[in-house]
Amino acid sequence: MASCPKCPNSELRHTLLMDDLPAYGCSSCDGLLLSLMMYRHWQEMESVHFSESPTAVLTAMVADTHEPIKCPRCRSLMTKYRISAEIPNRVEYCAHCEDIWFDPGEWKCVEAIARSGHLAEIFGQPWQRQIHRKISEEMETQRLKELLGADYGKFAEFRQWFLSHPNRSRLLALLSRKRI
Repeated sequence: MASCPKCPNSELRHTLLMDDLPAYGCSSCDGLLLSLMMYRHWQEMESVHFSESPTAVLTAMVADTHEPIKCPRCRSLMTKYRISAEIPNRVEYCAHCEDIWFDPGEWKCVEAIARSGHLAEIFGQPWQRQIHRKISEEMETQRLKELLGADYGKFAEFRQWFLSHPNRSRLLALLSRKRI
């Protein structure tokens, strides 16, 4: 096997993750390399199919690699993908080899997703768009809270009432007029 992408003098060794899912691990940094091909094979053998995507779980604060890393197999730069909006960690993925690098502790963050059969979805545009949309919504809410201060609760209540009102289009037209 190849060398660890983070520890220059450490070889990756065969290991087993949950339910006999094969991967490679570094004994120095505890990072993990998982082949998406092997994951899909494991998924087929285990008949893991759920319709709903579970959320990632942060069990403890996990350090994330901020610098780019190279794929242990082909030496290409790996692309970083967010796991969820709540977890700032990003897992690295090599599109050439279809290998995923998990920094120490990141596997625990995605284990529920992997068990449900949805791990490969993390690397797709719909998953990443959903994360970015949620982050944007949270930032917008934070800006509104800063802008409105104590009045944010009133605004949120009014907004909920307004959005559920059957005549909201007419009300919006009335609100935008100078005279009511």
